[in-house]
Amino acid sequence: MYEASRKAAQRIVSVLNEVGLSSRPSILNPITEIINQEFSINKEMIMEPMMTRKEVAEYLHITVDTVGNMMRRGEIPYSKAGRRVLIAERDVKKLIDSNKKEGA
Repeated sequence: MYEASRKAAQRIVSVLNEVGLSSRPSILNPITEIINQEFSINKEMIMEPMMTRKEVAEYLHITVDTVGNMMRRGEIPYSKAGRRVLIAERDVKKLIDSNKKEGA
């Protein structure tokens, strides 16, 4: 992420150069920091394991239709990438934890 921000900052500085401003670290570093802050992405979210409906169904030992019903009721948060539905593994684990029952 930092390298992409640095490249974006360099592109901005090149535009500033075209309009007569100089390319100095005193300009480049603050721009890089602003870009890092504005476009920061939580690395955990990028690397977060995602599951399909079928994988969730197999993991929970339920049907794919039941997973779909749970999604519609808002019991399982999900994301869509085009037509593909993805569910964060941590949300499935949270669902399991929230449904744990105390022993008698």
